[in-house]
Amino acid sequence: MSDANEFWLQTWIKEFDINSNGEFKKAAKSPTAIKRLFSLATEKSSRTLEEHATKLPAYSVLAGRSLDLSGAYHHSCAKCLSTELSMLLARTMHFFDRAIVSGPSVTEVASGLQHKNLNIREKTLWNLRGQVEFINHINKIGAADTVTYAPKIEAYCDACFHNWAKTAGISALESEEQSKKIVEQLLNEARFITIRDRTGNWISNVTHPNLIGGTWSRRRPYSSRPTRKKVAWDLFYGMSRPTIYDLSTAQHYKVPLLDAYQVKWMATDSSRGKASADDVALELRIPQLSGLPLEDLIRIKQEERDYLVRFQQAISAAIREMVSKRETDSPSTIAAAVVREYIEPEIAAMEARMKSKQRAFGKKLASAAALGTLVTTVGAIQAVPLVLATGVAAAATSLTQLYKYFDDKSEIETSDLYFISRLSKIKH
Repeated sequence: MSDANEFWLQTWIKEFDINSNGEFKKAAKSPTAIKRLFSLATEKSSRTLEEHATKLPAYSVLAGRSLDLSGAYHHSCAKCLSTELSMLLARTMHFFDRAIVSGPSVTEVASGLQHKNLNIREKTLWNLRGQVEFINHINKIGAADTVTYAPKIEAYCDACFHNWAKTAGISALESEEQSKKIVEQLLNEARFITIRDRTGNWISNVTHPNLIGGTWSRRRPYSSRPTRKKVAWDLFYGMSRPTIYDLSTAQHYKVPLLDAYQVKWMATDSSRGKASADDVALELRIPQLSGLPLEDLIRIKQEERDYLVRFQQAISAAIREMVSKRETDSPSTIAAAVVREYIEPEIAAMEARMKSKQRAFGKKLASAAALGTLVTTVGAIQAVPLVLATGVAAAATSLTQLYKYFDDKSEIETSDLYFISRLSKIKH
């Protein structure tokens, strides 16, 4: 019997023992397995968002479309999904315990599995291969408990779309007239290039400073060359609608939204009231977490659990204190203040204390060597690993001096931000 709260693809993997690419290929050729896959996907997606909301863990954050493991903006191979998850954890681990992700679109999977065209059915299954490999990978490295799978809103009528935009404070999307202004700006200012590839599909590339990275590209199976206006509207809705769906899903789940994929016209009005601790946490950047492979992040989380919990509590307290002091500031301004007034000074203090202890210890070692201090055989055997661990070379010393050094070093480990010091050592 499957877990009612388990992600449909995870359940399918367990039921058919799909632990390798070979087993996936075998399942993909089985009518029984495919029928069960369709049943699981549609059955578990039938629950309302409110029903899903009651099952979500505390201290969770909703991943936006560019980080939600759906493959919407990135290739859905296991490697790309792992990179996506490591980016997500690097931006949330300092404050949140879980990331809510959507995974592949149920609507696209269900329609693809039922399609009359065999090539489309096979492509739908092939697109799931990377997701299956990724799920097996995070299970293997112990990363499964960092994410919770939950569905997102996937479509709105025009009226609901504009209403949600108004609720979110995105004035550029509140009406069709406002949307037309954005499209007209793109048509007047952007550079459009459309070519046909070898498969017969049309590839459109648009360059404009308002776009993320300054460019947008999309492949479409148009029957004829698309007009610049058609491409502009595709771009506009392709970048706008997913963000509105994410914002409204976050409202239903009552969790904050983290999304790295924004264009300038999606900026919200500045007068939205007092910033929350969650808002500030999403703007906070911990450089030491960025760029670490997923496996390293998970290993650090497991091995340094006590330090991580203390670190999270300290960051939470600092954020809430800063929010109370700067009630009228934006989340990004408050986040910058937390880094400048709390994190950076504490890191500098830790580094200064460590350097001071190392210098003092080095002088003791030099003095001991100059005086010809002798070390017993047993003492030398025990001391060498400790000397090496400190990074200080010495000809001779005593266990008493070494133990004293490590007693002093414990002062640094009592810092609430010692977790960052551990990260720095691992990164280098």
